[in-house]
Amino acid sequence: MTKRGNIAIFSLSYAPFVGGAELAVEEITKRILLKFMCFTHKFDVAWKDKELIDNVQVSRLGGGVSSRYGNIREKIMYIFRSLSAAEKEHKKEPFTLIWGIMASYAGFGALLFKLRHPTIPFLLTLQEGDSEEHILRRVGIFYPLWKLIFKKADYIQVISNYLREFALRHGATCPIEVIPNGVDLEKFQHVTPIIRMHPKNSDISDRFTIITTSRLVYKNGIDILIRACALLDELGIRNWKLEIIGDGPLKQDLKKLAQELHIENRVQFLGHILPDDIPKYLVRANVFVRPSRSEGLGSSFLEAMAMGIPIIGTSVGGIPDFLKDEKTGLFACLDDVHDLARVMYRMLTDMYLRIQVINAGQALVEKEYSWSYIAKKMENIFDTVYSSYRIAIVSGIVPPEIGGPAYYSVRLLRAFQSYGDKVKLIGYKKLKRLPTGLRHFLFSLKLFFSFILSRPFFIIALDTFSVGFPAVFVGKILRIPVVIRTGGDFLWEQYVERTREKILFSDFYEQSRSFTNKEKFIFRITQWTLQRADYVVFSTAHQQTIFIAAYGLEKTRTGIIENYYEKASSQIRDPNQKNFICFTRQLAWKNIDTLEQAFAKAKLHHPDILLETGELSREKYLEKLRTCYAVILVSLGDISPNMILEAVANGKPFILTKENGLENRLQGIGLRVDPLDELEIADMISRLADPHTYQAEQEKISNFSFQHSYNNIAQEFLDIAQNI
Repeated sequence: MTKRGNIAIFSLSYAPFVGGAELAVEEITKRILLKFMCFTHKFDVAWKDKELIDNVQVSRLGGGVSSRYGNIREKIMYIFRSLSAAEKEHKKEPFTLIWGIMASYAGFGALLFKLRHPTIPFLLTLQEGDSEEHILRRVGIFYPLWKLIFKKADYIQVISNYLREFALRHGATCPIEVIPNGVDLEKFQHVTPIIRMHPKNSDISDRFTIITTSRLVYKNGIDILIRACALLDELGIRNWKLEIIGDGPLKQDLKKLAQELHIENRVQFLGHILPDDIPKYLVRANVFVRPSRSEGLGSSFLEAMAMGIPIIGTSVGGIPDFLKDEKTGLFACLDDVHDLARVMYRMLTDMYLRIQVINAGQALVEKEYSWSYIAKKMENIFDTVYSSYRIAIVSGIVPPEIGGPAYYSVRLLRAFQSYGDKVKLIGYKKLKRLPTGLRHFLFSLKLFFSFILSRPFFIIALDTFSVGFPAVFVGKILRIPVVIRTGGDFLWEQYVERTREKILFSDFYEQSRSFTNKEKFIFRITQWTLQRADYVVFSTAHQQTIFIAAYGLEKTRTGIIENYYEKASSQIRDPNQKNFICFTRQLAWKNIDTLEQAFAKAKLHHPDILLETGELSREKYLEKLRTCYAVILVSLGDISPNMILEAVANGKPFILTKENGLENRLQGIGLRVDPLDELEIADMISRLADPHTYQAEQEKISNFSFQHSYNNIAQEFLDIAQNI
């Protein structure tokens, strides 16, 4: 059980006015020994302003004007009332967690409180049942503000996989966990399945009873259900009746539809039934049907399953999470009256199928949907939100920008999130357009204000100069540990780009160079940054050895975290042509001119070979990689080239510069060349163009089994953080 607990719940409605989301909060909170305060709207003047329900102190806000549920003004006022009330209570006893129920009015209230108190974790629960189109239409011009609810959340709990994807589409970057609503198994006790196999053996008047519990709104498809029932007579089932539990704006329209179809005597509109009384109606039903057009989860289905009633639904929203066709229920096609009638006929007449569906449905609900089980998983989320690391990843480029650091940063972020860690990714973005020096200064300010508002446990900077220096500078001021993860060598790259000299990375620091003032500045800043970082991570021992000597580093404050080695693809695609690819930045140290000259020589002997260079988006590059003949990289120095690692994962032979840091890991795999020897490069291209050599290299790659996932990388960073 968590040791913390003064949790502010923002929920537009709460007991006694409850729906699925509010019921879930009530069932969860009464099973967790924490202190909760719920800020909700007062819908009825008769309700108390303050009331203790189990261990939730309910604070009802507003004048309590009856019949105001649909009043937009009252809902908007709730946002500001909830913020004001939460602020007053926070001054008395600080809240340790913000819990927003749904990304709507309550979500906005929670968001505003989060913006005023950024260090308090924000847990967002999504239970939306309306279609995405409907939600976005209601949000309208407020979409940018609404999107902040997802972006500012530190953790999101959703009741279905559908809502998980919904959150991701609208800006969520935090961990997202699927925890569905539960069922009160004591209230919805299962009955012996055979009772509903043969209606004549029960007390339900020799009739098939079809039941649905639904708000009478468009999304629940009750019109489709009524039309489908009207077709059952034609299929041979005449002794049926339909019971509709629930109320809503479409009630009169649906009654009129039943009259038009001449089945009004067999369709009963039972209206709103108290939750405690619903089992009395379910127990006499033969099948539960709701042909939803959208659905967040569908708790009514689960309640029916718990009581041993076979279910029929549509494959929308969160329904497929529990309804497995012909296993725990049957699917009907969306908005297809004839298909629904056919499916109902089958469920009512196929005894073997009914027994299978009932047994599997009951077993699933009992195993995964009891409120005790759900509450325990929610308590684990509370623990995770409190105890997780707060990590800042700082990168010179971030998605949608293209490049190794951008890809590395977002994959590392996701790996941390998979552990339940709170992570923030910060990049230069528009500041990159500014001159060197000015952009560093402004980026330092950006980091300072970001970290002072939400102090991270530690900072990971993904290079030594552009983000490393600002991160270490700010980290020292705020006393936040900084781990530098080196990429390439900015000074060497700048020097080669300026002079166009063919200087190997391994030779660069062996003798003094005629540096410009800018390059001298880069050297001093890099040295200051590396020496003052709490820890420096290299991807290879090759670069570690060079940097320790060049910048005077203490070896005990350095270490190696190898690059990402993905699992080899099980589907290696054969090339359509002999195309060698080298899609990389067109920089002098990449040595493209030498490669092109060497390739021209090799082509004289192998006219069928083709060289492809340039810069591509990651998606296009990966597609080229999967279908290419081979990869070639003849840089003047490459620390841990992703292109080669991805070639290995995709089963592609490669030619690699001898000036690389992967030798210890890739011994015996691939062909090596001296990047300064044009003839040797041409010779290796010719060798790899030979089918026998190519096949031999493919076999070597197929035997390579080393893997190093981003989860491994994230864990190694966490191990370092624990020690510093």
